[in-house]
Formats: sequence, structure tokens, C-alpha cells
Amino acid sequence: MTFFQALLPQLDGPQDYRPRMVPSTTPHAAAPARGSGTSAHLPKTAYRDLLPYCTTEMPLNEQQVIGLSDVAGSLKEVMLLALRARMDERCAEELVMAVGEDAMRGIVDFFGDEFEI
Repeated sequence: MTFFQALLPQLDGPQDYRPRMVPSTTPHAAAPARGSGTSAHLPKTAYRDLLPYCTTEMPLNEQQVIGLSDVAGSLKEVMLLALRARMDERCAEELVMAVGEDAMRGIVDFFGDEFEI
């Protein structure tokens, strides 16, 4: 296969993506029409959907989820922070400031039961 053949798209069927050429004289045709309002809700992600249930206590409320997602950007970071909080007072304090004392204990217990150090 030559370099130029590699640049050409291979179309095998009717469902394959085919780029559409849009004349530059009609800019409104290039972008689909959107509503004028923006959504106030954050997009759904597995991380934000699972985060409330990463505790042995009652599920975290929205404010606690926001606080926890501010200090940890992924479930892996939440897990590492919770496991460190068992031994490190600073990590425990960071979790307490994000979610409160009771929720912090629930998160630490949840991940501590799953992962032994």
C-alpha cells in the first residue's frame, strides 16, 4: 500500500462514514442548528453516576459528589485517596473537607473492604 492509498478512505458499505463537502460560501450549512439555551446539567458519566454509591453508608448527596469529584478526578483517584486516608491524616482531612466526617468514614470503609494494603 502506498502512502497516498493509505490516505484515501476505504468505503465498504452503505453505513460507512462519507465526508460531505460544504461550499465555503454557505457557512450556515456547515453547522447544524442548535437551541439557543445551554443545558444547566452536567453530562452524565459513569464516574459521576457511580460516585454516590462508593460508600458503606447512605448514598452521597449531590453536594458530596461535587466535593468528592473536586478532590479526585476519577474512581481510581477516589480509591487511592480513601486507601491513603486510612494511614495519612492529611488525606483524611481532605476527604472530610470534601464530604464530611460520616461520609468520609463510609468511603474509607468501602474501599478498605475491597482492597487490603
